[in-house]
Order: sequence, then structure tokens, then C-alpha cells
Amino acid sequence: MPAARLLAAALVLPLLLAACQDGVRSWPVRVSPSYRPQTFHAFAGGRDMPVAIHGNPFALDKAVWERTVTQAMQGRHWGPETNFTPTPDPAAAARYGLHVVIAFDGAFVQNPTAMCGGSVVPQGGGAPAPRPGLLVQAVYCIGGSDQTFYEGQIEGLTGPADPRLAEFIGRMTYQLFPPRNPDCDDSEVVEGSGGLRRRIGRC
Repeated sequence: MPAARLLAAALVLPLLLAACQDGVRSWPVRVSPSYRPQTFHAFAGGRDMPVAIHGNPFALDKAVWERTVTQAMQGRHWGPETNFTPTPDPAAAARYGLHVVIAFDGAFVQNPTAMCGGSVVPQGGGAPAPRPGLLVQAVYCIGGSDQTFYEGQIEGLTGPADPRLAEFIGRMTYQLFPPRNPDCDDSEVVEGSGGLRRRIGRC
């Protein structure tokens, strides 16, 4: 396995191990070949990051539920500080189309590209979280293009104030913004003029 993939695996492994505990199950995050962490760093660092939240599994006031989710996301990502918010500054919302879409408690598997375009299968709401667990699907988008896609489930929540919910959302956020793209960080040695050899990235 190339060194870059080993490093990426070492960084993500503790999150995956944690995801197998405390009634939490998550699937490996799907990373698009176009994902670049430096894009997030450049255009979201120190600014608002729009977050669209679908589904209200605990039947809270909409604003309270959105604040619960986005507060749990703050500081739980690689890179510079950004403000995850459902009510971003208009300039931030327009900046290169960077945004996050989260679907809670979905009865159907979401299409990440459709989610980025604003098409989300209607989610449950107005009723307690179903058992055995709360399903969460989240996507980081640039415009209508999905960059990363996360699916996870947590069981046994006692309510929105359960600290395990905030921890679960934090882990989700870390995985949405990996520090490297495993499909693009590998490099290869090529031979140039005069027999000189240099290392270049694949993407």
C-alpha cells in the first residue's frame, strides 16, 4: 500500500474503530476523485459553511434542532476553523457553492448527487426516533457535485440531549472532510529529460 494511503488509513482508523462502539455503526465514507481538502481550506476557512438539514426525528422546534446539529459539528473537522450554520451569510452561500446536506432518519437511501442539487427523499419527522437506530446520511458538496458521502447509524439514543448524539455528529463531520484523498495522493516516479527522475501526483 502506498505511503499516502497508509497515512490516510492511520488517521481514519481510530474513527472507524470508535464507530463500532457505543451502538454506532458507520460505513466507509465515499470520497470523489475530485475531492481536494485544500479547496475546503481555501474557501471555507474562517467563513460560514452552509448546512441544509432534512428530517427532525425528535420533533424539536426546527431552529433548535438545526442548532443542536450544527453546534455538534463545530471544530470537528480537519483544517482551518469554519462556522457550520443553517443560516449562512449570503456571500458565504454563494462562494463556489460549498455546502453540506444532512438527511436524518431516512427510510430510503439518498443519492448524494441529488442531495447536492437539493433533491432529498422526504425524511421522517414529528415522531420519536425509530428503533433500533437513527440513520444519518450526509454529503459535502461543491455546487451540484458530491465530494464526500457519509452513512451512519446510532442506536439507543435517549433524546436530542444525549451526549452520544453530539459525539456521533462530530465523528460524521471528521469523516466528511478527510485530510487526504486516498485516490489522488499516491504519486509515481517518471523519467524526464536527461534521465532525471521526479515524483508527481496522480491527480
